[in-house]
Amino acid sequence: MKKTLFAVVGMLLAFPAFGQSYSLTTRDWRLTPQAGGTVDKAALAYGFDDSSWLARKLPGQWQQVPQFKDYGGNMLYRYKFEFNPVAGRAYYLRFNGVFYRANLWLNGYYLGRHAGYFDPFEYDVTFHLRDKNVLVAQVICPFENNKGAKTQITGVFGNWDLIAANKNPGGIWREVEIVEAGTARFRRLWLGTQKLEGDNARVRLYGEMRSLPLAREPYTITLDLEPEIFPGKAFHLEFGLTGEPGRNYFKKEFTLEKPALWNTWDRGKPNLYQVTVKAVLNGRVQDEQRFITGIRTIEKQCPARKIGDYCWEFVLNGKPIYIRGNNYAPSDVYLAAATAETITKDAQMMKDSYYNMVRVHAHIDRPEFYEAMDRAGIMVFQDFPLQWGYSETILDDAKLQVQEMVWLLGSHPSIALWCCHNEPGKANLKKLDPALKKIIEFTDSTRPVNLASGPGKAADAHHYEGWYTGTVDGFAMIYSRPFQQRPVFITEFGAQAFPDYDNAVKFMDPEINKIDWKKLETENLLQKKIMDRRVPIQPGMDLKTYVQATQDYQARLLKFHVDFLRAKKYSKNFGIMPFCYNDPQPGIVWSVVDYWREPKQGYFAVRQSFQPVYAFAAWQFKPYKRGRKITMPIYLVNDLLQEYEGIVKVEVTHHGKIVAARSFAAEAHPDMPAARIGEVPLKFEKAGDYIAKITLEAQGLEKPVENVTVLKVK
Repeated sequence: MKKTLFAVVGMLLAFPAFGQSYSLTTRDWRLTPQAGGTVDKAALAYGFDDSSWLARKLPGQWQQVPQFKDYGGNMLYRYKFEFNPVAGRAYYLRFNGVFYRANLWLNGYYLGRHAGYFDPFEYDVTFHLRDKNVLVAQVICPFENNKGAKTQITGVFGNWDLIAANKNPGGIWREVEIVEAGTARFRRLWLGTQKLEGDNARVRLYGEMRSLPLAREPYTITLDLEPEIFPGKAFHLEFGLTGEPGRNYFKKEFTLEKPALWNTWDRGKPNLYQVTVKAVLNGRVQDEQRFITGIRTIEKQCPARKIGDYCWEFVLNGKPIYIRGNNYAPSDVYLAAATAETITKDAQMMKDSYYNMVRVHAHIDRPEFYEAMDRAGIMVFQDFPLQWGYSETILDDAKLQVQEMVWLLGSHPSIALWCCHNEPGKANLKKLDPALKKIIEFTDSTRPVNLASGPGKAADAHHYEGWYTGTVDGFAMIYSRPFQQRPVFITEFGAQAFPDYDNAVKFMDPEINKIDWKKLETENLLQKKIMDRRVPIQPGMDLKTYVQATQDYQARLLKFHVDFLRAKKYSKNFGIMPFCYNDPQPGIVWSVVDYWREPKQGYFAVRQSFQPVYAFAAWQFKPYKRGRKITMPIYLVNDLLQEYEGIVKVEVTHHGKIVAARSFAAEAHPDMPAARIGEVPLKFEKAGDYIAKITLEAQGLEKPVENVTVLKVK
């Protein structure tokens, strides 16, 4: 064997090979549910008769197959393929994503086990490939019986109120391939920005390279950054690396002179570089990896006037930035079914709504999503896939997987914040989450880390006044108190709403008196008791009217929260993220965009209130009393770095008749906190809806900024 290895190395040096891959998903696989945990050795043999097993194209998740639509457990996969390896090349079998655990055999040889749905994993199969091959995968993803002590790190896919309990994510959901390489193989790579030094940037390349298990070899690692779609300077850097047999980790820092920075769309341009990293031995490339990145710094710091123990002021490239965003559910309940077109549409709709950050809620999404955020100039608040309660037995797996998350996503400039857990229980918050936070901070010094979202006084806050608790106006009353500090960074609030009628009737009866409400609760996640309290069905109401009523309630609630919080910019509040943007499955949930990407009224309400330069009123959610006199304050806020000067016009009408009108001079300084620029006296003589239209006209704006608020009077 030793002579054979040396002979192979000699040929590897003679024939550069890198990056070429061979898909193992061009033909059907065979799969069958497995009752027990032990795999029959006969099934590992090439000649085993699997003709009775289901034929299925991959990638895919087993519940996408009608026969397995309610299945959760173990699934056995087999794939036969012919392969003609080129002499002198190394080959790696790569699985890019499997829910959740996998045991793998190639031609009867056990390759190993893997746990974790989002991180690609691979095995050196150079000496296990034959002319005719059989690959067997045992995929394990049962339903979790104890939701408070889960044992699989699948985040929202394992337990959530936006995904039905009968949904199981099990399966091989991304590509399976064989990848060629030379004497070296990059396993992990990412490039991060350490700091800005004037016009220059200090960057760090992190990597792991596997070298054939023979002798120490003197490699040259080259790093090239080419501007992707902007004219600018390219960079070429290199360093030496002695390749020890096995795994080689490296961490090298460089200074880039005057690079173009990545910014959010509202702060500049999301400039991206194409990065190429090569491992060169004796003048020949042995492996090559390519990815995109951007040069930028992101910090989370305490404000100049410290608010309690809260440090939620985000600083992008040295400048504070106010956060406007939303929570992102999985692009599809079955990630294998999500398309690049859907994700591209999501990115555009987010940008159209003026988001500069999106929170990937307790999951890791498809690779296309992160690239879309990079290109759109939208920051990502990235959760590790932990949702609610877990058994402490996951600690070892979680430590490995949280590091893989950083390696996998680290090069994306859009990633602005890591978060270890969403709404953990006390036990996880005490032991599990601090251990994960420590690992992330050790692995990545270029980004802030949030211990957990929701719990604790120093965490980002979740508030559901007007849905689970209290009243919508109660939110404003609570957080107007001088001692109340919790709205510093609000990352969840909202209310459920039906999708538009045409999409709602895709999964429910169009006749409101024939609706199976129990089914809507279990399969489509409607919280009917709460909905009945917030938006009761009125006598004689049909489904179209009821759907509209739920959307109107959600839209007004979201608008009220956003308007109230934007008035607190940089005093008590540093960012707003409602819950949530999208449906992962057909449902009646908190989203502002349904499963088919049709916007609800809440989408337009948030889009209006998220305008970066924005004139708005302080208003009351519940109906005003007829005959009441009020003074309505008018505010102006500017989240952009440009200055604008113009006029704000306010017009209040009732049934088309003007009942009040005012104009105010407006000076919107760069990144200006909300300033009270005037007030409008009102008297509500009659009941009904009063429409307050506020318009900002200023030189430099592409068009006037318009804001319409409905004031209800009884």
